[in-house]
Amino acid sequence: MENFEEILGKDLHPVLEMSIGKEPILHKKSFQELTVDELYELLRVRSEVFVVEQDCVYQDLDNDDQMSIHLWLTMDEKVVALARVCPAGTHMKEVSIGRVITTDRGKGYGKQIMLHAIDAAKTHFGAKQIDIEAQEYAKGFYESVCFRQSSDTFMLDGIPHIKMTYHCMPEGHRIVRKASLPADAEEIMQVFSAAKAIMVSTGNANQWREGYPSLEVVQSDIERNGSYVIEQDGRIVAYFAFLASPDPTYATIYDGKWLDDTLPYHVIHRIASYPDVHGIFDSIIDFCSATEPNLRIDTHRDNRIMQHVITKHGFTYCGIIYIATGDERLAYQRTV
Repeated sequence: MENFEEILGKDLHPVLEMSIGKEPILHKKSFQELTVDELYELLRVRSEVFVVEQDCVYQDLDNDDQMSIHLWLTMDEKVVALARVCPAGTHMKEVSIGRVITTDRGKGYGKQIMLHAIDAAKTHFGAKQIDIEAQEYAKGFYESVCFRQSSDTFMLDGIPHIKMTYHCMPEGHRIVRKASLPADAEEIMQVFSAAKAIMVSTGNANQWREGYPSLEVVQSDIERNGSYVIEQDGRIVAYFAFLASPDPTYATIYDGKWLDDTLPYHVIHRIASYPDVHGIFDSIIDFCSATEPNLRIDTHRDNRIMQHVITKHGFTYCGIIYIATGDERLAYQRTV
């Protein structure tokens, strides 16, 4: 049984840095390493949530605890999140994560404990696949840490559940997926902040200003079915929008012309990533080109880094366009 609000969080392993400046403490022990007081507190919290809060009478002590790795986060010596990792052949056929709880919700503790549990499953049990029996309402949360539904809905202790599966990827493996709000909000905004810092440090202080891009912009991208994130090693490292034509800012081009102005196209907007994660533009172009050969993109005149990367990937400079604010942008197109 699992219990989650769809809360926000971020992968900050190995050092946890909460936005409020105070760090939760991670505890990780085998059953044999737990003190009596620690075991009592973990079982007390599990009973408080799964039995009392959810009004569900079930057998929590299932003889899997003795073989599991137990993880919990504390703030001011209070347990704010916990989980256990069971080896293959115990609770489930594959290595599994269970008894997942957050007691102080809405602060990212749930996602943090899940990311640590995934890491423990790999480190302690060599997991290649991790399963979880998730309460059905928490599907969105688990998807935010790369679990995917792998069964139909079934009833467990009177509550609808689904099996969800995480496939462990080699270190450095990337996936491109649709962005989701609110689950991805905090991580996306962190990526935007990192990208804006790089812009400023390289002489491009005017491209993104006055709170742009905002979560409202991301939501608009989602509504247009074109909001994407790139995940690497379990965390979001980049964001981009990939939107189908027509784009009103491209209706008129000055001091030049499009390579082709008759066929449908897709436009790439709002590329942002961390400075220490390399090859992001390659990943974006590979993904977009597989869907649409006719691509358009624009950038600020001061963004010399992006201009270089764009032309390096086969785009041709076409002219000047003006965005909704009246600011000019250099416009490029690539056709196959």
